Amino acid sequence: MINFDEILEEVGGFGQYQKCLSLTFLPVMFAYTSIYCGQIFFAHTPEHWCHVPELDYLPQDIRRSVAIPLDENGRWSRCTMYDINFERDAHGQVEYNFSQHWPMVSCKNGWEYDLNATFASIVSEMNWVCNDSWRPAVGQASFFVGATLGSIILGAVADKWGRIPSLVAANTISAAAGIGTAFIPTENSMSSEEDISFSLNSSLHSDKASLALNRQNFTMQALNNLPISPFSLFLLLRFMTGLGYDACYMMAYICILEYVDTKRRAIMANLPFAVFLTMALVALPWVAYAAWDWRIFSILICIPIASIILAPLVVPESSRWLLSKGMHRQAEKILKKVATVNGKELRENFDEELQEKGKRLAEEAEMYSASTKDLFQTPKLRKRVLLMLILWVLLTVVYDGHVRNVENLGTNLFLTFSVTGIVEAPACMLPAYTLNRYGRKPSFGIPLALSGISYLIIVAIPRSSAVAITTIAVLGRLCVVVALNSCLQFFVELLPTRLRGQGTSFVHVAGHMASLLSPLIVYLADMHYYLPFLILGLLGVLGGGLAFLLPETANQPLPETIEDIENCPTPAKKARSKFLGVIFRSTSSQPALPVTLDEGDHFPLLGPSKKPKPYGP
Repeated sequence: MINFDEILEEVGGFGQYQKCLSLTFLPVMFAYTSIYCGQIFFAHTPEHWCHVPELDYLPQDIRRSVAIPLDENGRWSRCTMYDINFERDAHGQVEYNFSQHWPMVSCKNGWEYDLNATFASIVSEMNWVCNDSWRPAVGQASFFVGATLGSIILGAVADKWGRIPSLVAANTISAAAGIGTAFIPTENSMSSEEDISFSLNSSLHSDKASLALNRQNFTMQALNNLPISPFSLFLLLRFMTGLGYDACYMMAYICILEYVDTKRRAIMANLPFAVFLTMALVALPWVAYAAWDWRIFSILICIPIASIILAPLVVPESSRWLLSKGMHRQAEKILKKVATVNGKELRENFDEELQEKGKRLAEEAEMYSASTKDLFQTPKLRKRVLLMLILWVLLTVVYDGHVRNVENLGTNLFLTFSVTGIVEAPACMLPAYTLNRYGRKPSFGIPLALSGISYLIIVAIPRSSAVAITTIAVLGRLCVVVALNSCLQFFVELLPTRLRGQGTSFVHVAGHMASLLSPLIVYLADMHYYLPFLILGLLGVLGGGLAFLLPETANQPLPETIEDIENCPTPAKKARSKFLGVIFRSTSSQPALPVTLDEGDHFPLLGPSKKPKPYGP
């Protein structure tokens, strides 16, 4: 087979060109974070309770204590109010004799939102609370449906027309949908100021929050011209945003890593993620805080996404793909540029050899072509793939659940998201140490199980202990990110070369499909606060145990063919004798046979007095 690393060695596999190219990960990671996490902020649910217009003249704490009952957890009810007459007397005052035994009823006059610590979101503008609180979760599920379809469509685009066209198309679609989200008109139920009351006891951002009411009148003018409802438009735009989710960074990731030699590929794959992804996660909530308006925020986060449209000016097309398609001149031009920037002198016959290697690469691509069904045609490979599917589904649901459950931790959304984002840095770098020292299975399985255990511990902590819950949740987030980054390398090593690309794509698509469950799991907190913690905790522990059913790949050669996997020896179980290494020979996948010992046999290494006993009953 053609080894592309030989070409990289000649043009420079890790020089000035690659170091400069690594900087393009910065906008890519900001774009990825904006697409993936944007809804957490523009569709968050502020604290709310029933609006009672008759009590508007009272301070917030008094009118809430008078009109709103407590739920079973001792917190103000979000969806019920006392069913009594709060009419004013001749002096403009409301007469009442407070009683906890007053009858209760669902909100009659809309809701009042506490915007002292956060801004009005699409949820508060549309009144997607109480009976409609499921809508944001369904919107995020729509996002993952789009991500599943986008992985398939844009993956095919990448194979046929190149990685860069797929990258540009993905970010163009996501940027357009993100900007469109900012112009979703307000629902009919929000057509008048009487339907909603914003609590603005603090002067912080009060001028911006008050603009939400004025904007409703403007957006309502466009509502009648829409052929679909605002919620349907929201679902459509979330679907379109999801279409570009996977390819928005994967295509750049592939193109950049293909120009890095094998020795430095792990560093290039982990260090930019640790630095730039952490920067993006920490910065995102403060972009929302500075905007203090969900519509402005939706537009601001599209800036890094739209900037990727300029990728062809910076990111080179995959030379391996160009050669496999017979585009030798384009590949030669890129590789010569790499050599020039890295200060490498090319041989005179470099062009001819590159063309010859390109022809052989195209022939090999055709010779070793494979389909997804080949993943399930042999026993050992089939077992690996099925376990990978189950584990990737569990991992993606648990990871996405940890990210989105930050809103349920009961602390400041902006600060908590930043703190949990900081753990991405050590979590991205830790696998670079543990994968080789302790092996792939422990590096993946143990952190995944610990992330589940952390959430199960939270179930036993009182809800009022917000600091303790947040601290343990941050530790759980660190563990699941370690598991995710370990899994990315582990799963690649489990598949044979000719099925590696299709196999990993197939597994990732299954993960995207399963991820639509995570926002629905997080939504269960509206029914019972601890349900998301319990479910995600159990899934994490289950995944951590299943990880140890996969074969270890540390210090093992990568399988090139399916036959390499099927002929791989199965490790023998430990025997009862401590002299297993002397008694057994593990030369094949068949169980080793016991050695028959005759009287007078001598074992020089053990000495005559330490002759092992035969193994068996």
